[in-house]
Parts: sequence; structure tokens; C-alpha cells
Amino acid sequence: MKLLAMTLMLLGLSPQAMGFCARSANDLPEKVLEEAPIVFIATITTSYLDPNYQELAEAKDLESRPWHRKQYTVRYDFHVSIPIKGDPAAIPYLVTGGVYNDPHSKRFGQLSEQSRFVPGDSLLVVARQPGPVGISWIPECADSMPWDNEARALLKRSGLQLVR
Repeated sequence: MKLLAMTLMLLGLSPQAMGFCARSANDLPEKVLEEAPIVFIATITTSYLDPNYQELAEAKDLESRPWHRKQYTVRYDFHVSIPIKGDPAAIPYLVTGGVYNDPHSKRFGQLSEQSRFVPGDSLLVVARQPGPVGISWIPECADSMPWDNEARALLKRSGLQLVR
């Protein structure tokens, strides 16, 4: 009976509600920060839609697609405000994701981890390798995070210093 109740409850959840962010217990933020080859404070200067957005907007089968096939990417250009270690030039842009909602549809979806940033927002960027870096407002969803008191304390705990 418990199995039936649990199954019915899970079937009632939307796929978006079942998403979550988590990291391995071995992936402590301080350790990730120490081991990352590229760390810096960035200020977002521009946000724009990735080219895959246009493909979604023009898709004829959008209504029948599952939510994970309606995802698009938002790219963010940035200014390096404070270099900490490594070469920030190895990071071409920052990224977040979203779920496209057709304005003509009667159904709308949203990723539970969906984050929005605007020009002027500053972030602690932590890159494990060169290339685009994912960012999130939600702890545990990305190594990078908004630049605030919590990020400053993490930087201090890891032993890294701000360079002025």
C-alpha cells in the first residue's frame, strides 16, 4: 500500500518539481575552490540568448516535446573585477539554462533550478577547466556563486586572497 501511495505521489509531480541540485559529500566548496585552476570575481556586462533559443521558438512540435527538450541557454559576458588565480581569459562566457514557454501554449514549465542574472550582478567564478562556466543563485547547483558575504567567507576559509 505504501508503494502504491508513493508511486501515485511521484506520478503527480511535474518533472520540473523533481529536479534538484546536489553535490558529492567529497565536493566540499572549500576544496573545490582550492583545487580549481581558475578563480576570479566577475561582473556581468551583457546577457543574451544562445542561438538554440531561435530553434525552439520556431519548432513545430514544441507542444508535444518533453520539458527537457525545451531547454535553452542564456549566455553572460563579463568584466573581470578581481583576478584571484589562473587566467580568466580562458572563460569565454558564463551560462544558465531555462525552459522555453511558447506564448501560445496553455501549459508553462520552469526548471526548479532556473536562475536569472542581470548586468551589474557580480559573481565568484570557480572554473575546474577552461570554457563556459555554469552559474546559479542556488547553493549546490554550481561551483560559482553570487559575490556576497557568504562567497567572501568561503574564499577566506579556502585560504585564497583577493588581489587589489
